[in-house]
Amino acid sequence: FHLVFGHLALEAFVALAYKHLSQEHFVFRFLEPICGDVGFINRSWGIELICDLPSPEGTKHPRVVPSVLPLTGPACLEAVLRAQRLMRIEDLLWFDRGGYLQ
Repeated sequence: FHLVFGHLALEAFVALAYKHLSQEHFVFRFLEPICGDVGFINRSWGIELICDLPSPEGTKHPRVVPSVLPLTGPACLEAVLRAQRLMRIEDLLWFDRGGYLQ
């Protein structure tokens, strides 16, 4: 749930910032040293490491979450998918009642 709520959802907002703001906008000078390209990393090999999934090339990572925790890859993937299904934007943007995203 932390991955979905804390990373993937917020990274979607960073992607929207990239889409709607010019690269000279001050927000990028603020965000770059803090998060860099973390959003793009989590959506690619980060999910592979967490859920023990193969890369697009078909290779597996040597150190994955299921190898250090009492979890399986399918269980990790199901937790991510379940959190995505349960997530409501209001849970993240509680301050935007009836605002831009509605």
